[in-house]
Amino acid sequence: MHHRKKTIVILSIILLIATGIRFGAIGDGRFDQETVRDYTISKEILNGDLRIEGIKAKADQESTQQSLGPAYYYLIALGLWLHDPLGPYYIIALLNTITIAITFFFVKEFFNERTAIITTVLMAIAPWFAFVIGINVTTPHFITPFVIIYMYALYKVAIKKQDNFLILAAASFAFMTQFHLSTLWLLAVGLTIVVYTRRDIFTKKQFFYAIITISLLYLPFMIHNTIHNSWSQFFTFLSGGYEISFWQNVLEVLGMTPMVTTSYFGGYMLGQTQVGLQLMQIFFHITTGILVFLFGLGVLYCIQQKEKKYTLLLIWLLIPVILFMMRAKNTSPHYLYILLPVQCIIIAIILEKYVKRKKLLTTILIAIIIFSHSLFLITFHNTIKEQGGTQGLWQISYNAKAQVVKEIKKDQTILWYKNPDRGVDYLLKKEGRNTKEIQTFKELERTKGTLILERFSLYSYGRNHFTEEEHEFFNTKQKTQSGPYEIIHFPQ
Repeated sequence: MHHRKKTIVILSIILLIATGIRFGAIGDGRFDQETVRDYTISKEILNGDLRIEGIKAKADQESTQQSLGPAYYYLIALGLWLHDPLGPYYIIALLNTITIAITFFFVKEFFNERTAIITTVLMAIAPWFAFVIGINVTTPHFITPFVIIYMYALYKVAIKKQDNFLILAAASFAFMTQFHLSTLWLLAVGLTIVVYTRRDIFTKKQFFYAIITISLLYLPFMIHNTIHNSWSQFFTFLSGGYEISFWQNVLEVLGMTPMVTTSYFGGYMLGQTQVGLQLMQIFFHITTGILVFLFGLGVLYCIQQKEKKYTLLLIWLLIPVILFMMRAKNTSPHYLYILLPVQCIIIAIILEKYVKRKKLLTTILIAIIIFSHSLFLITFHNTIKEQGGTQGLWQISYNAKAQVVKEIKKDQTILWYKNPDRGVDYLLKKEGRNTKEIQTFKELERTKGTLILERFSLYSYGRNHFTEEEHEFFNTKQKTQSGPYEIIHFPQ
């Protein structure tokens, strides 16, 4: 009983820290045109227009579908019902934290408690898992709880022969494929595990119940696609992506697999934005190297083990990695979220083994990782707060957009030059503010209002599409700065 209480206390502390990190940084998440698009569609559900089709690339009904159902929109709608616009951010942060809790019980049951503690500590503070996935509202970030439930259920079936869990695995798979199609690779993982460990289950009633479960959860999607003849569009999207060389893709997939356990955001997330002093960045890179090395050791250790639980981990890890490498098309980091949290588990396994042999060295390594990740989280949070975002894929934070709205008087007409910032525009319209799009210099010069200009972020219209003449025109105007935004009053 005493040991059980101790376990509950440790898990509670880890979850409390994880919750504090995520909920404390909610406003750091990006609020871009894709978020607004998904909000627009989800609000239609709240207005009574129920959806049964998959996720759309655009808000219109004819747009290509990108998933096997609408579960994502219903979660966003739930969030907006709770609070518009931050409700969905709280939901993703909560799901991210729940994933950590489920992982703890999974690893504790099939490996041991110390490995479970190390795994969940890594997940609680890993910058990719905590910040990139944990506080940004986009489709692949919702899959992690369903992935761990799916694998947990498969382990129950494969190792403990608890066949009813196959139905839970089927339901989890059906839900996760309604968020992102990269999860389809986990079907190959599940089938391989079942064929390897439990071929007898194909003749049992639980297998047929699992098929019925998946069919029922996909039924609305299948009805919609059949009625609207949308199957060809769906398969066109499924085969999409741009081609790159085979070996380039192999290297990228191998590099990105352990990357999500590290603080390496690189140019992908940061662009030219610097996080911390040069000495700190060197320290972060050293920690990244340590984690990649530990991951490699962990994989080798699992290969050497004969127990099924290790083999199943390798199946979970290697099948998607091999399939992504064979595509010979670009693989973005979010495609590999279907692996999480297997990378953290593998690192925790090797650290737990070394604790028994070299306790001091292993304790120092764990302390270095915890300190490095914590320092990165604090530094990155401060960077986002000061600069309003990054020049990489992270883009501009919700807080920066809310701040520029707050700084402009409510009686002023807001001007957009050629293309509005969709996130800011959403917040303005939510407050009932007047906005106007301007297409020429001459029209701008004779219009009374306040122009919001953004030439900072990766997808900024101004940064990517303004001519030299347009940049020169705006550079000569008197302006005030609000984070990454320039505020210019007209006429001048």
